[in-house]
This record gives sequence, structure tokens and C-alpha cells, in this order.
Amino acid sequence: MVTASLINIIIPLEIFFDEFNSLINELAMHVYIETKAGKRIALKKVSRREDFLLKAGERYSLAYITSVEFLEERDGDIFEDEFCVHAIEMRGGKSTPDELENLSLRVISKTPDKNIKSFVNKLQQHLKKSDNYGVGVGSGGLYSKTFYNREQIVGKTLWFDFELKSNPLVIDAHQF
Repeated sequence: MVTASLINIIIPLEIFFDEFNSLINELAMHVYIETKAGKRIALKKVSRREDFLLKAGERYSLAYITSVEFLEERDGDIFEDEFCVHAIEMRGGKSTPDELENLSLRVISKTPDKNIKSFVNKLQQHLKKSDNYGVGVGSGGLYSKTFYNREQIVGKTLWFDFELKSNPLVIDAHQF
């Protein structure tokens, strides 16, 4: 099976973690969240949902799923050649009571390790088979392969990127 290098899901990051935590644990994956507070950037390991809570002045930047534990003193940076084969970058997934942003999962390396490939394949299979997810957002086929969590999108304005709120995403009623 070919591993996708990018999966887009309209779902809050915390809900993604809740829903796919069993897959994360089954494959012994590690999750990290990158936060910014002023100029300070910190990478924090996530082991439970509460780890996503931000302190005053912090904002969520990125998250990562890795197949081996990341240790900054040993590995340097997640994007370094030796380590990136073990990592998936997660961007987005922010939400407010009225809005929801796409969560984009990108395999960083062109030659990911077998555990990263397995995670992506199992995730994609689940999304395709689950009645909780639809696929295809917007008109013109631009986001035709974007998945969305049917429950989480109800009553919310959907954005591909919170920073670039130009046109909200629309899901056709017949798809929903």
C-alpha cells in the first residue's frame, strides 16, 4: 500500500488525539505539541488530553507524531535528516465554539520508517471506512480528498487555515 504524504482532516487537534489515541498507543507512537509564548518556543510531550491545555500567553504552533522518542539534546531538531524519517508534522486543528480549522498531517521524510508508514495507512483506512467521516470539501474539487468529522463540523464555520481566512470551506448537503 502506498503511504500518503499528506492527510487533511477537519477536526480539532484534541478530538483527533482522543479518537486516534488507541492507534497511537498500538504503534507505540509519541505525540508532541509545539507552543509559542512571545519569542519562546517549547516542545512538550503529550500523553493525555490535558497536555493540550495552553498556559496564559501561549499559543499552539504545531504538533508532531513520532515513531521514536524525540530528545532535543540527542536529536537536535525534528526536521534533521536522521530524525525526520520518524516524524509526522501536524499543522492546524484549532477550534473555537464557532469555527474549526483543517488539521493537516504531513509525513516529513520522503523515506519514512515502517512505523510512520503503518500509522498513516491505518489512519487513512479508518477515515475511509468510518461512518463518522465524510470526504470532499468545497467546490471545484480543490479539497476533494479532505476528510471531515461529521459531528465536529456541525454549526461551525470551516477554514483551511485560521491565518488565511479568505473563503470558508463548504460541505455540500448531499455529502453530509
